[in-house]
Amino acid sequence: MQIKLFHPAREVSFRGPKPVSSILLKLGLSREAHLVICDDVLVTEDTVIADDAVIEIRPVISGGSA
Repeated sequence: MQIKLFHPAREVSFRGPKPVSSILLKLGLSREAHLVICDDVLVTEDTVIADDAVIEIRPVISGGSA
């Protein structure tokens, strides 16, 4: 599977299928701080990602007004 990461922008690949939780663990990323998107759909940590899939992992960004 192809994985596109943001902040910093980079791409990695893993052999699948793998659950999202395993991918995040392997990358050292916390589920609470990252969104995982596959085929334009936000997926949960128990979703199994196919070997031929392309996913995006984006950090959660929050802010407020002063």
